[in-house]
Amino acid sequence: MKEEVQESDQMADENRANTGRSMSPPFRHLFVAVLLIGLALGASYAGYLVASSAYSQLRTLVSRLTGTNNQPIQSANGSVCWSTSSRDGLVLQATLANAGRAVTVTMAVDTGAYISAAPRELATELGVNPYSGNPVELGSVYGQSEVGYIHTVSLTLANMHTVQIPIAIMLSNSVPYVLGRQGFLNQFTLQVEQSSSMFCLKQN
Repeated sequence: MKEEVQESDQMADENRANTGRSMSPPFRHLFVAVLLIGLALGASYAGYLVASSAYSQLRTLVSRLTGTNNQPIQSANGSVCWSTSSRDGLVLQATLANAGRAVTVTMAVDTGAYISAAPRELATELGVNPYSGNPVELGSVYGQSEVGYIHTVSLTLANMHTVQIPIAIMLSNSVPYVLGRQGFLNQFTLQVEQSSSMFCLKQN
């Protein structure tokens, strides 16, 4: 009888041990699942912060490149003014058009430039064969000469009448959009107001 009781107690101990072992894996799995969910949520939040920061930087860059931070101001004497930038200079938005096609770009007013200039991509945007214009050789800021071809396009600035200007479409896409003296500054009067950090254009 005593041996039967001992055997019964031993079986009960084994059952409890087996029960403990059988319940342990689910708890471990639950813990691992909770841990993985926590890590996933943390990674998602970190990814959101990175994406948010990248989007903010991209929006700032696009805003600067498209000139949306430099809105024109109509003055009382009929001039249109923009704020100057120590980094970008005299920058404004302009619409260039030809044969029913148009593109709005950011251009820099450069009083030292002999003629207005644009990268080769302008020819693609306006459907122009760049080689059909008159060839011209222009110097760059690095002292090297670059070849371009002069075309006549329509130029529209904010709150101003559309005018025709000659523009040299260069063969390189690294050339910036520039408004130069010939054909542009003889149709507009440029005034730079250092005290108010503004520059103004008025049609002649």
